[in-house]
Amino acid sequence: MRFITRKQFRRLCWTAAFVLFVLTGLSIYVIATRDPISIHGFQRLRPDMTRAEVERLLGSPAGSVQALANVPDALEFDTDITYVPARPVKLGDLTGEVLLKSTADVRIEAEQHIWDGPEGRIWVVFDGQERLTRVGFAERATWRHKLEEWLPWLR
Repeated sequence: MRFITRKQFRRLCWTAAFVLFVLTGLSIYVIATRDPISIHGFQRLRPDMTRAEVERLLGSPAGSVQALANVPDALEFDTDITYVPARPVKLGDLTGEVLLKSTADVRIEAEQHIWDGPEGRIWVVFDGQERLTRVGFAERATWRHKLEEWLPWLR
């Protein structure tokens, strides 16, 4: 059996210390750089929250606001449908996976607010009393998204 020399042992220790340092830094960066516009922000939103509560969670104000009275009715659409093949998702694009939550009762929706962030897009629909009626989330393909697919314990 061959013994490790002092030089080899020192090199092994330095390599292990460097790898440990890099992994610790990566873990802290992944945990500390969470944006409120993410799946975690979406999961904290509940039906019947007020507009102020939503803005406290997601940051204020929303990137864009759309009055839903000006949106055409859902039944008015073009009947010419063409198939467009899906292109591969690139980093920064929305993945197409959409999560939705809504209230059980039907209310007249007044405004839709959209928050865009590096990890996704959250849209919140408020009624006339500024209560949340519907919320949706679309995730962006980011390096964190890819990393969490490979290592689910990071979520």
